[in-house]
Amino acid sequence: MTGTAAPGVRTELEGGVARVLLDRPPLHVLDIAAIRQLDEALARVEESDAAVVVLGSTGDRNFCAGVDVKDHTPDMLETMLLSFHAVFRRLQRSRLVSVASVRGACLGGGMELALSCDLVIAEETAKFGLPEIRLACFPPVGIAVLADRYGPRLAEICLTGETLDGIEAHRRGFLTRLTPRGGAEAAAMEAATAMASGSRSVLGLMARTQRRLALPHFEKSLAEAERVYLEELARMPDMDEGVRAFLEKRPPRYGSGNADRGGAP
Repeated sequence: MTGTAAPGVRTELEGGVARVLLDRPPLHVLDIAAIRQLDEALARVEESDAAVVVLGSTGDRNFCAGVDVKDHTPDMLETMLLSFHAVFRRLQRSRLVSVASVRGACLGGGMELALSCDLVIAEETAKFGLPEIRLACFPPVGIAVLADRYGPRLAEICLTGETLDGIEAHRRGFLTRLTPRGGAEAAAMEAATAMASGSRSVLGLMARTQRRLALPHFEKSLAEAERVYLEELARMPDMDEGVRAFLEKRPPRYGSGNADRGGAP
């Protein structure tokens, strides 16, 4: 086994399987630096002999609780958003099959990241959610790209900010496989090893084709979500208040003019 490590991401390679592990315990929250390290790690794996990448985390508690709210401030917002979305663009065009191994918290950008993988293997005790609406934000990948794959059941948790345990997430069709607590990593590696034992070129072709057919509007939808996020949402006082309230650990005080009064369809 060979491996490399950056401050926020650890990479291991054994045979045809690569492991890219988020390494910012306990919640593995991603700041801009860690996002870039993740993208660089996936780029290195793409150039390796691997056929499958297992995306997980170090430790035994959590997958990822999302992107650092501190990076949602006006001076860093665009850099954060475009850097994070570079990871999804890379996963979409990758020749590698991606497998998410999920335990514990899988929230916000962490849930977007897991559900963007080709396979999602999670433990019964995992916690899934897209709570951005509670900060007067929205999850761009969730409402745009993943809508093609998951439809109304994903729209519901985007709109409500509801949190689901692994059992309920599996019942609603978000997971490929459900395991008991402590079982996700072994199940993900078993699946990855089995896939990598066959024709890697055909496996890669099939994975890319599946993504293209399942997410036919990927680039157009993501670009439009980015535009709305940066040009409309980021200029709304409620988003600024939601982020500030979270950072200051207080209830938000939203204005009275919350309704969307129109705009481009």
